[in-house]
Amino acid sequence: MNIILISLIASIQALPLYLGIFANDQSESRVYMRLKVLDAVKILMNRYPQDQDVQYMYYELTNNKTYRSPPNLHITTFYIGDNKDAEQSEYYKNFKVNLPQEMQIYAVALLPKRVIACVVRREDYAVPIENKFPHMTTLVGNWTAVDSNIFMANLFDDYGPLNNIYYSLFEQSEIKVYSTLINGKGEKNLPAYVVKMPFSIDGSTQYGFQ
Repeated sequence: MNIILISLIASIQALPLYLGIFANDQSESRVYMRLKVLDAVKILMNRYPQDQDVQYMYYELTNNKTYRSPPNLHITTFYIGDNKDAEQSEYYKNFKVNLPQEMQIYAVALLPKRVIACVVRREDYAVPIENKFPHMTTLVGNWTAVDSNIFMANLFDDYGPLNNIYYSLFEQSEIKVYSTLINGKGEKNLPAYVVKMPFSIDGSTQYGFQ
């Protein structure tokens, strides 16, 4: 068996990088999600008209600067990476590909200049989700898409400043706005915002390779 054939077989047998729920129409969804983020920033501008960080986000979004979309819009259900035992995980065993899923968004979380992510709820999906604070990375600035996990944890974990409001994001109510300061990636007192504003996009379960 030649080397090329061996490499081909190995690539076919390789596990995906992660499992996830992906927006069905990525191009259309990127445009839509950017507009929803802009809606969130407009809400923030009404609440904090003198806030320079909010003004900055509005300028950057309306002028297509700084913020860019990640390679794809998805909710990670199980990160595999180099985990050789991933196939033994219940998250892997109970994952099914091509299941239609409505991707229900409950809030937009914004860390100016760094990353913007949307808060989702694990109970809404037909496949199990490993992440303690499931979310969709929507736009990235100076931080990477993976860094959105740091952002979510620093907002909502046990010692996070918005830990006490996390579950209320999933309750039916009017639009709400929260602002706070967090630390992350060696930086301190970073202004962060959460806008509770439910909406949804169509998606399906898929293997993630990037």
